Amino acid sequence: MITKLNEIRNRYPNPEDINDDQNNAPSKRILKIVSNHKFIYQKESGGLSIAKKIGIHTIMEKCPRFKEWVNRLKDKINE
Repeated sequence: MITKLNEIRNRYPNPEDINDDQNNAPSKRILKIVSNHKFIYQKESGGLSIAKKIGIHTIMEKCPRFKEWVNRLKDKINE
């Protein structure tokens, strides 16, 4: 299961690019993979759990558009 998830991740320059089609959105890909292994994945709670494990700094490092958005928010707060 992890191997399949990593294979998908490695096909793209960054995780943000995985979301290239509504039919193959990341959550739908995860659901398809984990359902084959009898795991239950719920997008809202699963996404939060994954984000907590990965950490904001890693997410920002791997996702340049997200990092840019966070930095714009920080700049607005500091104005």
